Amino acid sequence: MNANAAQDVRALTKYSSLQKPAVLELQKKGAEVVAVDLAGSEDEIVKVLLGIDVVISTIYGGNVMEEIPLINAAKAAGVQR
Repeated sequence: MNANAAQDVRALTKYSSLQKPAVLELQKKGAEVVAVDLAGSEDEIVKVLLGIDVVISTIYGGNVMEEIPLINAAKAAGVQR
């Protein structure tokens, strides 16, 4: 990420979404895109979230239970919001 940027952004996505146009556009705009498996190891999610201040989830409401590993990992990684 750009050390001079006012806000750095790390966008988490599914492995299957890495090549989607919207994800590629985020990368072009300077976001660090990282693929994660929310159904996988919570420790791996924690590693991705280390150093993050804020997590904003856009997981579809019908899949809200899939957020639980993300919530637990964010807490373990010391995310403040």
